[in-house]
Amino acid sequence: MAENNENGTCAQDGLERSLAFGLHFPAGKQGRLPAFWRRPLLFLSSAWERFKLGRKIKTTKQTSLLIGAAAILLATLAVYWPAVQAGFIWDDDDILTANPLIHAPDGLWHIWSGGKFYDYWPLTLTSFWLEWRLWGLQATGYHVTNILLHAGAAILLWRALRHLNIPGAWLAALLFAIHPINVQSVAWITERKNTLSLFFFGLALVAYLRSEQARRDAEMRARKTRRPKGKSPPNRAAPFNAETFWYWTSFIAFVLALLSKTSVVLLPVVLLLCAWWRSSADGQPLTKGDVGRTLPFFAAGLVLALVTIWFQYERSIGSDVVAAGDFRSRLVGAGMAGWFYLARIVFPRNPMFVYPRWNFSPAEVVNYLPGVLLLGIWGLSWWHRRRWGRAPFFALTYFLAMLFPVLGFFKIYFQKYSFVSDHWVYPAMIGMIALVTGVGAWLAQKLAATARPARGRLAKALGVAGAASAIAVLGPLTWAQCGIYQDEETLWRATLKRNPRCWLAHHNLACLILEKCRPELSANASAPNPASPGPELTDQLRTALFHEQAALAWKPDHAAAAYGAGHALVLLNQPEEAIPLLRRALELQPDMVTALDGLAWLLATHENADSRDGAEAVRLARRAVELTGEQDARLLETLAVASAEAGDFPAAVQAAHKALKLALASENQALAGTLAAQLRLFQAGRPLRDRQPEPSR
Repeated sequence: MAENNENGTCAQDGLERSLAFGLHFPAGKQGRLPAFWRRPLLFLSSAWERFKLGRKIKTTKQTSLLIGAAAILLATLAVYWPAVQAGFIWDDDDILTANPLIHAPDGLWHIWSGGKFYDYWPLTLTSFWLEWRLWGLQATGYHVTNILLHAGAAILLWRALRHLNIPGAWLAALLFAIHPINVQSVAWITERKNTLSLFFFGLALVAYLRSEQARRDAEMRARKTRRPKGKSPPNRAAPFNAETFWYWTSFIAFVLALLSKTSVVLLPVVLLLCAWWRSSADGQPLTKGDVGRTLPFFAAGLVLALVTIWFQYERSIGSDVVAAGDFRSRLVGAGMAGWFYLARIVFPRNPMFVYPRWNFSPAEVVNYLPGVLLLGIWGLSWWHRRRWGRAPFFALTYFLAMLFPVLGFFKIYFQKYSFVSDHWVYPAMIGMIALVTGVGAWLAQKLAATARPARGRLAKALGVAGAASAIAVLGPLTWAQCGIYQDEETLWRATLKRNPRCWLAHHNLACLILEKCRPELSANASAPNPASPGPELTDQLRTALFHEQAALAWKPDHAAAAYGAGHALVLLNQPEEAIPLLRRALELQPDMVTALDGLAWLLATHENADSRDGAEAVRLARRAVELTGEQDARLLETLAVASAEAGDFPAAVQAAHKALKLALASENQALAGTLAAQLRLFQAGRPLRDRQPEPSR
């Protein structure tokens, strides 16, 4: 309202100046003009003044918009600059670097048809498909795109808050842009689905609010220009329908957001909430028209939500147990998660890539108190909505609605590791940030409007100091948090520093250490006289063994960790200790090919005759070969060695011939030479013994 009053005053002043001075003739000579000429000239002069004033006001608004958007963009680039230099981490290979759909020329067809991927994010994968042709394995391009999308989403959220006349809108958007909890969504390339979906979410919200404003303006004009009954309107060209244009722009943007990630599926609820916010300011309730205009959004959200649920349950999760417990457990978890996210927004120090997984009993009544308290505050704010509760109800409803898909009522694969995650609160947190900044800005405005100038200046100073303090705290925290995403080893070490019980980090760090040891192990295994690992290599292998054992300690049913520990023991020349761990891995996952192959090799080549078992080795090796369709030369080599140990040399020769043929076809000369030597050994009726294990086994 202040802007409108100010503009109106300026317009009146401009008109008075134009009427007073006319064509800027001196006052003495102005009166000499005849009245016949003076009136048209005064009219033209006033019109020119109003035109200049309107152009100035328009330019001022555009300039302020550009400055505000540029400030958010530059601040976002500044605090996320370390992420620009980061690499690929964790499942970036499944989504991008090793995803055949991204590399294939016809990948777009399979991406949109959904037939060959474990989840349905077609627009996100399309963006990766396009960028792969630009950046390839250069991670910088993907990181820059993520940062720009995040900044764009923050700017759109700022505009949405301005449309809703929420005080402190720009500051809320800036704090959202530089908040450290958002680092996981921005610095992790895989979370492109988050930044892309929120960008289109913000676009859909702004477009819908503009559509509603256009509708209200049209209704107001219609009331002012009512014609008498029976009088037809003049024939004019159909005007541009801003309401329809912005409405369908909003709908299309919402569909694009859903195709990026369906976490924003409750946008229709947000649209109704915004309609209530506007109408309640005038003391009016929601109308049937408000609800009717959101029905297409509800329909699109329902369809794509069902698609996502099917992909999650049938492909992504499958038979895995991601969250045990009944509906009572989910209620308890939802209440705890709500308070957890509120605390992380207010106190964002030391965010974790994987938070500790909670253990709670739904049988204890006290565990329901967090959820009851949260709903109680929500209900109390509704009860007092005509006084102090309107803004808290609006913010809390938005927050809970956007969090609802990830509160535990639906299964999500990441729940296997933790019930909460920073990237889940990404679209919801702007509600609470806007509440805090809005209340602060409102209080500052109230105090500044008092009759005492000193109190007003103090209020402005406190407001500026509070905003500057928030920026000064959040910016460095975000910069520091970006540092843990430099590479995967840095990520897992930082995770273990803050969450030592994270079995996922222990196991993945062990795998990375073993991968680094592979070149030296391969060179040692292929040497004419293999030697034991050196001191430095032994330390690395023992570190990997420690992390695998820690993963097993925190998750005893982790089959991959059991195999990893056994594999590390094999490389440390401790086969006796490795055999029980490999058997444990097969108990947990009977069709684990690497465990089948590793145990079969040990049972066939162990230096201790009491530990060798040719018959079991053949059974295990044959199962591994069957699971891979006889297309793996290494597995056929194991079958040949196991058959020779069991005394079936014709079968050993046959398997060795197949393995040699595959090795030659793949141009693996080193393996082909090894297989040729083994073939001669089996043809002579001799088994293979005491050979240094390959690092792949």
